[in-house]
Amino acid sequence: VRGNVAILPGGSLILQPGVVLKMGSGLQFVNSGSLSIRGSFETPVVITSERDDSIGGDTNGDGAATAPAPGDWRTVVMTGQAVTSFVGGLELRYGGAIGESFRSDSPQTVIRQLRAERSLTAGAAFTAYAGSLQRVAAFGNGGVGIDLRNGSLPVRQLTAASNGDAGVRRALAFGGTVSDSIAWGNAGPNFEGFAAGELRFSDGDPALAGQDGNIDTDPLFVDLLAGDLRLTDVSPCVDTGDPASPLDPDGTRADMGAYFLTVCEPEVFCAQAVFPPCAPSLSFAGFASLSS
Repeated sequence: VRGNVAILPGGSLILQPGVVLKMGSGLQFVNSGSLSIRGSFETPVVITSERDDSIGGDTNGDGAATAPAPGDWRTVVMTGQAVTSFVGGLELRYGGAIGESFRSDSPQTVIRQLRAERSLTAGAAFTAYAGSLQRVAAFGNGGVGIDLRNGSLPVRQLTAASNGDAGVRRALAFGGTVSDSIAWGNAGPNFEGFAAGELRFSDGDPALAGQDGNIDTDPLFVDLLAGDLRLTDVSPCVDTGDPASPLDPDGTRADMGAYFLTVCEPEVFCAQAVFPPCAPSLSFAGFASLSS
Protein backbone atom coordinates (compact mmCIF):
# COMPACT_ATOMS: atom_id res chain seq x y z
CA VAL A 1 0.00 0.00 0.00
CA ARG A 2 1.64 3.22 -1.19
CA GLY A 3 -0.90 5.74 0.09
CA ASN A 4 -3.34 6.15 2.94
CA VAL A 5 -6.43 3.93 2.75
CA ALA A 6 -9.68 5.86 3.27
CA ILE A 7 -13.19 4.42 3.07
CA LEU A 8 -15.35 7.52 2.68
CA PRO A 9 -18.94 7.93 3.92
CA GLY A 10 -21.14 5.94 1.55
CA GLY A 11 -18.25 3.72 0.49
CA SER A 12 -17.64 0.11 1.46
CA LEU A 13 -14.87 -2.49 1.46
CA ILE A 14 -14.81 -6.24 2.14
CA LEU A 15 -11.57 -8.01 3.09
CA GLN A 16 -11.68 -11.80 2.85
CA PRO A 17 -9.70 -14.33 4.95
CA GLY A 18 -6.04 -14.48 3.99
CA VAL A 19 -5.79 -10.94 2.60
CA VAL A 20 -2.52 -9.21 3.52
CA LEU A 21 -2.04 -5.45 3.32
CA LYS A 22 1.50 -4.15 3.68
CA MET A 23 1.67 -0.51 4.67
CA GLY A 24 4.38 1.91 3.65
CA SER A 25 6.03 4.22 6.15
CA GLY A 26 3.68 6.58 8.02
CA LEU A 27 0.50 5.34 6.32
CA GLN A 28 -2.87 4.74 7.96
CA PHE A 29 -6.19 3.00 7.27
CA VAL A 30 -9.32 5.05 8.09
CA ASN A 31 -12.88 3.76 7.79
CA SER A 32 -15.69 6.31 7.69
CA GLY A 33 -17.98 4.07 5.63
CA SER A 34 -18.73 0.36 5.85
CA LEU A 35 -15.89 -2.12 6.38
CA SER A 36 -16.31 -5.89 6.61
CA ILE A 37 -13.27 -7.93 7.67
CA ARG A 38 -14.16 -11.60 7.42
CA GLY A 39 -11.15 -13.39 8.83
CA SER A 40 -10.56 -15.45 11.96
CA PHE A 41 -7.65 -16.04 14.32
CA GLU A 42 -6.87 -19.17 12.29
CA THR A 43 -7.08 -17.39 8.90
CA PRO A 44 -6.69 -13.68 9.64
CA VAL A 45 -6.69 -10.57 7.54
CA VAL A 46 -3.23 -9.13 8.24
CA ILE A 47 -2.14 -5.49 8.08
CA THR A 48 1.58 -5.16 8.59
CA SER A 49 4.75 -3.33 7.53
CA GLU A 50 5.97 -3.47 3.93
CA ARG A 51 9.25 -4.73 5.44
CA ASP A 52 7.59 -7.77 7.02
CA ASP A 53 8.74 -10.70 4.85
CA SER A 54 7.31 -13.33 7.20
CA ILE A 55 3.94 -13.20 5.43
CA GLY A 56 3.24 -12.54 1.76
CA GLY A 57 6.89 -12.71 0.73
CA ASP A 58 9.51 -10.02 0.08
CA THR A 59 7.12 -7.26 -0.97
CA ASN A 60 9.68 -4.46 -1.02
CA GLY A 61 12.17 -6.56 -2.97
CA ASP A 62 15.22 -6.01 -0.79
CA GLY A 63 15.82 -9.56 0.39
CA ALA A 64 16.89 -9.57 4.02
CA ALA A 65 18.35 -6.05 3.91
CA THR A 66 15.56 -4.61 6.06
CA ALA A 67 13.40 -6.00 8.85
CA PRO A 68 10.08 -4.77 10.25
CA ALA A 69 10.06 -2.62 13.36
CA PRO A 70 7.40 -1.14 15.65
CA GLY A 71 6.09 2.12 14.21
CA ASP A 72 6.68 1.28 10.54
CA TRP A 73 3.12 2.50 9.82
CA ARG A 74 0.43 4.32 11.77
CA THR A 75 -2.99 2.95 12.63
CA VAL A 76 -6.39 1.53 11.68
CA VAL A 77 -9.24 3.81 12.77
CA MET A 78 -12.97 3.14 12.77
CA THR A 79 -14.28 6.70 12.92
CA GLY A 80 -17.54 7.83 14.48
CA GLN A 81 -18.97 8.12 10.95
CA ALA A 82 -18.47 4.41 10.21
CA VAL A 83 -21.72 2.49 9.67
CA THR A 84 -22.59 -1.21 9.98
CA SER A 85 -19.03 -2.48 10.05
CA PHE A 86 -17.60 -5.80 11.20
CA VAL A 87 -14.06 -6.60 12.31
CA GLY A 88 -13.40 -10.34 12.55
CA GLY A 89 -9.99 -11.98 12.56
CA LEU A 90 -7.89 -8.85 12.02
CA GLU A 91 -4.20 -9.06 12.90
CA LEU A 92 -2.10 -5.88 13.10
CA ARG A 93 1.70 -5.88 13.22
CA TYR A 94 4.37 -3.18 13.59
CA GLY A 95 2.03 -0.16 13.57
CA GLY A 96 1.56 2.59 16.12
CA ALA A 97 3.84 5.27 14.69
CA ILE A 98 1.34 7.85 15.95
CA GLY A 99 -1.25 6.59 18.40
CA GLU A 100 -2.38 2.97 18.85
CA SER A 101 -2.38 0.35 16.10
CA PHE A 102 -6.20 0.09 16.22
CA ARG A 103 -8.91 2.41 17.49
CA SER A 104 -12.69 2.16 17.32
CA ASP A 105 -14.78 5.30 17.76
CA SER A 106 -17.76 3.74 15.97
CA PRO A 107 -20.90 2.62 17.84
CA GLN A 108 -21.87 0.64 14.72
CA THR A 109 -18.78 -1.56 14.53
CA VAL A 110 -18.95 -5.14 15.81
CA ILE A 111 -15.53 -6.44 16.87
CA ARG A 112 -14.82 -10.16 17.20
CA GLN A 113 -11.25 -11.51 17.06
CA LEU A 114 -8.67 -8.74 16.87
CA ARG A 115 -4.95 -8.97 17.60
CA ALA A 116 -2.51 -6.06 17.84
CA GLU A 117 1.17 -6.84 18.26
CA ARG A 118 4.51 -5.04 18.25
CA SER A 119 3.07 -1.54 18.04
CA LEU A 120 5.42 1.30 18.86
CA THR A 121 2.77 2.72 21.20
CA ALA A 122 -0.52 1.19 22.40
CA GLY A 123 -2.07 -1.91 20.89
CA ALA A 124 -5.83 -1.31 20.65
CA ALA A 125 -8.11 1.41 22.05
CA PHE A 126 -11.89 1.56 22.23
CA THR A 127 -14.15 4.57 22.74
CA ALA A 128 -17.21 3.02 21.04
CA TYR A 129 -18.25 -0.31 19.53
CA ALA A 130 -21.44 -2.28 18.87
CA GLY A 131 -22.65 -5.05 21.16
CA SER A 132 -20.13 -6.79 23.38
CA LEU A 133 -16.42 -6.54 22.60
CA GLN A 134 -14.99 -10.06 22.33
CA ARG A 135 -11.71 -11.89 21.78
CA VAL A 136 -9.11 -9.13 21.59
CA ALA A 137 -5.40 -9.91 22.04
CA ALA A 138 -2.47 -7.55 22.52
CA PHE A 139 1.14 -8.74 22.57
CA GLY A 140 4.50 -7.00 22.75
CA ASN A 141 3.24 -3.46 22.22
CA GLY A 142 5.28 -0.51 23.47
CA GLY A 143 2.43 1.03 25.48
CA VAL A 144 -0.89 -0.14 26.92
CA GLY A 145 -2.08 -3.41 25.43
CA ILE A 146 -5.85 -2.83 25.44
CA ASP A 147 -7.23 0.60 26.39
CA LEU A 148 -10.94 0.79 27.33
CA ARG A 149 -11.57 4.52 27.16
CA ASN A 150 -15.36 4.85 27.00
CA GLY A 151 -18.60 2.93 26.68
CA SER A 152 -20.72 0.76 28.94
CA LEU A 153 -21.19 -2.44 26.96
CA PRO A 154 -19.64 -5.69 28.27
CA VAL A 155 -16.18 -6.87 27.30
CA ARG A 156 -15.17 -10.54 27.22
CA GLN A 157 -12.19 -12.72 26.42
CA LEU A 158 -9.25 -10.33 26.35
CA THR A 159 -5.61 -11.44 26.42
CA ALA A 160 -2.88 -8.86 27.01
CA ALA A 161 0.71 -10.03 27.52
CA SER A 162 4.25 -8.60 27.44
CA ASN A 163 3.16 -5.02 26.73
CA GLY A 164 5.26 -2.00 27.73
CA ASP A 165 2.61 -0.47 30.00
CA ALA A 166 -0.63 -1.77 31.52
CA GLY A 167 -2.09 -4.90 29.98
CA VAL A 168 -5.75 -3.81 30.12
CA ARG A 169 -6.53 -0.25 31.24
CA ARG A 170 -9.99 0.89 32.30
CA ALA A 171 -10.62 4.64 32.06
CA LEU A 172 -13.07 6.38 34.39
CA ALA A 173 -15.38 6.99 31.43
CA PHE A 174 -15.70 3.25 30.78
CA GLY A 175 -18.73 1.85 32.59
CA GLY A 176 -18.78 -1.75 31.43
CA THR A 177 -17.49 -4.95 33.00
CA VAL A 178 -14.64 -7.17 31.82
CA SER A 179 -14.88 -10.93 32.17
CA ASP A 180 -13.17 -14.14 31.02
CA SER A 181 -9.88 -12.31 30.41
CA ILE A 182 -6.13 -12.67 30.99
CA ALA A 183 -3.45 -10.02 31.46
CA TRP A 184 0.01 -11.32 32.25
CA GLY A 185 3.67 -10.29 32.14
CA ASN A 186 3.07 -6.64 31.30
CA ALA A 187 5.50 -3.88 32.33
CA GLY A 188 2.69 -1.94 34.05
CA PRO A 189 -0.24 -3.34 36.04
CA ASN A 190 -1.86 -6.28 34.31
CA PHE A 191 -5.28 -4.73 34.96
CA GLU A 192 -5.32 -0.99 35.69
CA GLY A 193 -8.26 1.07 36.97
CA PHE A 194 -10.48 -1.84 38.04
CA ALA A 195 -12.41 -2.08 41.29
CA ALA A 196 -14.35 -4.95 42.80
CA GLY A 197 -17.22 -6.01 40.57
CA GLU A 198 -15.70 -4.49 37.43
CA LEU A 199 -13.44 -7.48 36.68
CA ARG A 200 -14.91 -10.99 36.77
CA PHE A 201 -13.54 -14.50 36.26
CA SER A 202 -10.21 -13.19 34.97
CA ASP A 203 -6.53 -13.85 35.60
CA GLY A 204 -3.77 -11.39 36.47
CA ASP A 205 -4.98 -8.88 39.09
CA PRO A 206 -3.50 -9.72 42.53
CA ALA A 207 -5.69 -7.15 44.32
CA LEU A 208 -8.93 -8.66 43.01
CA ALA A 209 -7.93 -12.35 43.10
CA GLY A 210 -10.34 -14.38 45.17
CA GLN A 211 -13.27 -12.08 44.35
CA ASP A 212 -15.82 -12.54 41.56
CA GLY A 213 -14.06 -15.64 40.25
CA ASN A 214 -10.75 -13.83 39.66
CA ILE A 215 -7.37 -15.57 40.00
CA ASP A 216 -3.74 -14.46 39.85
CA THR A 217 -1.61 -17.32 38.59
CA ASP A 218 0.54 -18.11 35.56
CA PRO A 219 -1.90 -18.78 32.67
CA LEU A 220 0.57 -21.24 31.11
CA PHE A 221 0.48 -20.01 27.54
CA VAL A 222 1.86 -22.27 24.82
CA ASP A 223 4.88 -19.95 24.26
CA LEU A 224 4.75 -16.48 25.83
CA LEU A 225 8.16 -15.39 24.52
CA ALA A 226 7.14 -16.15 20.94
CA GLY A 227 3.71 -14.56 21.34
CA ASP A 228 1.77 -17.83 21.17
CA LEU A 229 -0.98 -16.92 23.65
CA ARG A 230 -3.04 -20.07 23.25
CA LEU A 231 -3.70 -22.02 26.44
CA THR A 232 -2.07 -25.34 27.23
CA ASP A 233 -4.36 -28.11 28.44
CA VAL A 234 -3.03 -27.69 32.01
CA SER A 235 -3.70 -23.95 32.11
CA PRO A 236 -5.69 -22.72 35.14
CA CYS A 237 -7.65 -20.55 32.71
CA VAL A 238 -9.27 -23.53 30.94
CA ASP A 239 -12.96 -23.98 31.82
CA THR A 240 -12.75 -21.34 34.57
CA GLY A 241 -14.49 -18.39 32.89
CA ASP A 242 -17.82 -17.02 34.02
CA PRO A 243 -20.33 -19.90 34.28
CA ALA A 244 -22.95 -17.48 32.94
CA SER A 245 -20.94 -16.84 29.75
CA PRO A 246 -21.80 -18.69 26.54
CA LEU A 247 -20.13 -22.09 26.24
CA ASP A 248 -17.01 -22.39 24.15
CA PRO A 249 -17.48 -23.95 20.68
CA ASP A 250 -16.47 -27.38 22.03
CA GLY A 251 -19.42 -27.27 24.42
CA THR A 252 -17.36 -26.73 27.58
CA ARG A 253 -17.47 -23.90 30.11
CA ALA A 254 -15.93 -20.67 28.85
CA ASP A 255 -12.15 -20.35 29.08
CA MET A 256 -10.41 -17.15 30.12
CA GLY A 257 -8.63 -15.25 27.36
CA ALA A 258 -9.01 -14.56 23.65
CA TYR A 259 -7.84 -18.04 22.62
CA PHE A 260 -10.01 -20.81 23.99
CA LEU A 261 -8.76 -24.37 24.22
CA THR A 262 -10.92 -26.69 22.19
CA VAL A 263 -10.91 -30.42 22.78
CA CYS A 264 -12.03 -30.86 19.17
CA GLU A 265 -8.71 -29.72 17.70
CA PRO A 266 -6.66 -32.52 16.13
CA GLU A 267 -3.14 -33.07 17.43
CA VAL A 268 -0.10 -34.49 15.63
CA PHE A 269 0.23 -38.15 16.59
CA CYS A 270 3.13 -39.17 14.35
CA ALA A 271 5.82 -36.96 12.84
CA GLN A 272 7.77 -39.74 11.06
CA ALA A 273 8.28 -39.49 7.32
CA VAL A 274 8.11 -43.29 6.95
CA PHE A 275 5.83 -45.45 9.04
CA PRO A 276 6.12 -49.13 8.04
CA PRO A 277 4.46 -51.43 7.41
CA CYS A 278 1.71 -49.11 6.19
CA ALA A 279 1.09 -45.42 5.73
CA PRO A 280 -0.62 -43.63 8.63
CA SER A 281 -4.21 -42.57 8.10
CA LEU A 282 -6.96 -40.73 9.91
CA SER A 283 -10.61 -41.67 9.82
CA PHE A 284 -13.81 -40.56 11.52
CA ALA A 285 -17.20 -41.91 12.53
CA GLY A 286 -20.44 -40.01 12.95
CA PHE A 287 -21.53 -36.64 11.67
CA ALA A 288 -20.18 -33.12 12.10
CA SER A 289 -22.33 -30.73 14.11
CA LEU A 290 -22.26 -27.09 15.11
CA SER A 291 -21.45 -28.07 18.69
CA SER A 292 -18.41 -30.16 17.77
